[in-house]
Amino acid sequence: MGKLFYMAPVVAIVVLGIVLVSTIEDEGMLIPIVGMTLSAFLFTRIMEYLKLKATVSGDKEEPQDETQDRLDEIDRRLTDVQDVMIALSEKMDRMDAGEKHEKLV
Repeated sequence: MGKLFYMAPVVAIVVLGIVLVSTIEDEGMLIPIVGMTLSAFLFTRIMEYLKLKATVSGDKEEPQDETQDRLDEIDRRLTDVQDVMIALSEKMDRMDAGEKHEKLV
């Protein structure tokens, strides 16, 4: 459907050119008609290129991958901090248990 949309002006100008050339016997009209046809063709190609360039999503996916990498790194760091906190908590519990044991003895 998209290619048909871009090719419609070219087809219309070609048909118009054929009608004009067949109705007008003057050979001088052929050059402007060919020029208009080529202009319409180049216009459609430029529009297709710009549409393709605008829809390329390669740049948009890199930040998502980068964001995921950063989130993974944060997750690893939080896990490390959690491990350290658990170790400190266990050490504090042992120290508290040792003080209570000394008071009992």
